[in-house]
Amino acid sequence: MNKFYKSMVRIRMMVAVAGIMLSAMSAVAEEQVIATLHSFNGDIMMKSSGAWGTAPQNGMPLYNGDKIVTAAGSSARICFHDGSVLNILSDSNVYLSEPASDAAVKEREIKLSQGKVVFSSSQDSATETTLVSPKATVVASAGSETHFGADGELAFTTESPGKSSGSDISRPVSDGLKYKRIPESERIRQAYIESVKQLLTGMDESKN
Repeated sequence: MNKFYKSMVRIRMMVAVAGIMLSAMSAVAEEQVIATLHSFNGDIMMKSSGAWGTAPQNGMPLYNGDKIVTAAGSSARICFHDGSVLNILSDSNVYLSEPASDAAVKEREIKLSQGKVVFSSSQDSATETTLVSPKATVVASAGSETHFGADGELAFTTESPGKSSGSDISRPVSDGLKYKRIPESERIRQAYIESVKQLLTGMDESKN
């Protein structure tokens, strides 16, 4: 009887372990890749699949709910599955949200609690991207480039060629979306664009 009892316990334990493994495999299968970490400079921290401390690597997959934090003097470039690109600048804290959906137009949310980002939406993107900070909310249209700051003081969208009547159009959002333009916006906007270009040029050169 004692041997029979021990055998039954072992069988039950094996069944339980197999069930846990199948559940874990199912959860991994359901977790969809929404983007990749294309490249990064300096020190960045990542929260991937719910766990902090993931070592960043160029080309690594990113999932719904992942977070990227860049230190001073650091930056990161994220490439989404629809061809859109997110450049995360220095001293930034970004949360990526893109739940799995069967809808024709998917929804993506980029939450910025600190710092600045530049989001370039793919011309043919079928994903509606919203950039959110404590002080501002901006919806990025397909084929646009959006410069977005967590302080709500700096946010503007430049339409790509063929999407507007002008070469550069700054589009302030209404007060209902808690957005405001800063004084001397054009001068500061151009200076900001130049500084971002220099940073991104440095990122490209560091890969060579």
